Amino acid sequence: MKHIFETISRYLAQAINILIVVMFTTLIISTVTQIFMRSVMNSSPPWTEELARYSFMYVNMIGAAICVRKKSHARVTAVLELLGPRMSHILTVFADIMILFVSYVMIRYGMQCVFQVMTQHSPVMRICMSYIYFCIPLSGVCIAFEGIVSLCHDLGIWKEKEAELE
Repeated sequence: MKHIFETISRYLAQAINILIVVMFTTLIISTVTQIFMRSVMNSSPPWTEELARYSFMYVNMIGAAICVRKKSHARVTAVLELLGPRMSHILTVFADIMILFVSYVMIRYGMQCVFQVMTQHSPVMRICMSYIYFCIPLSGVCIAFEGIVSLCHDLGIWKEKEAELE
């Protein structure tokens, strides 16, 4: 089972990396276009600002899944180092459970938001706002999967470490 989760995680990581590269490239190109047009041509197209904003949203929301995978999300490691191995593992598992809870909230309320804005369109580009807000539940699903993999990994380590501690 661990092998299946790790394989799916590897493919998910590749898909996330591709999506982030595309969105970050879009963000850079639209921002550079905005600056060039404003500075050189004295006229800036409004769609570049909107596109940069939406790309930025996707990069940040989907990038959170990478933070969960690499365990580089915000946490206070000094506390973990002071508590000792057993309590440190308990807090790590608790953090994994909290990540799963937050991802559940992102999925549930993100989908509500997606459905509520189905009839709205962005002011300049006229994109359906559901596509824009879909980054929230999509990120929640990616974070949930990575959180499950992390929790399973941490529980496996916990069992091995607990055997060593006794």
